[in-house]
Amino acid sequence: MVAADPEVVRIQFFEQQFRRQVAERDFALNPFEQAALPYVRGRVLDLGCGLGNLCVAAARRGAQGVAGDASGETLDRIGRFDLIVVTATLEQRTKTAAEQLLARLRERHGTRILAVVPLIQRPGHASRWEANELLAFGMTSLGVAHQSDGDYQVYLFDLFDYKTVPDWFNARFWAHPERWDKESW
Repeated sequence: MVAADPEVVRIQFFEQQFRRQVAERDFALNPFEQAALPYVRGRVLDLGCGLGNLCVAAARRGAQGVAGDASGETLDRIGRFDLIVVTATLEQRTKTAAEQLLARLRERHGTRILAVVPLIQRPGHASRWEANELLAFGMTSLGVAHQSDGDYQVYLFDLFDYKTVPDWFNARFWAHPERWDKESW
């Protein structure tokens, strides 16, 4: 038996999902789109947008929603966004390509990035993510979103909360000159 091409499997999965959603008029936000709502303001980019339900919800909240894919051509044409939501994207790329995408988004395009990755690797996925790998990008875990096809971990990078210097490396947390010569070790 010949193994199916992962790209074909992925396209078929999303094609079936989108057809089902349209047929059932199911335009409700999925759990990780709901997790993004508190961060929606200003310009919002939804990568791996599906039917664009998050962009519609963003517009209803007064934000400017842009839906697209994460191709290099798309990224070359966009500017900065207040929030970038990345779904059904990282696991579809090799680990190196996904890391490069995250770094590019963080450095050039977004002040906040909400990334969603499945907790298990599924057929057609090119990579699997561990929690420490996304934490290394300065992201914090927002928890697990449950969906019919499995559980997803939701992470947020927020440029305004990001610490470039850890507390233990900051002298104000460990050097207390007022206590010098007053205590012995």
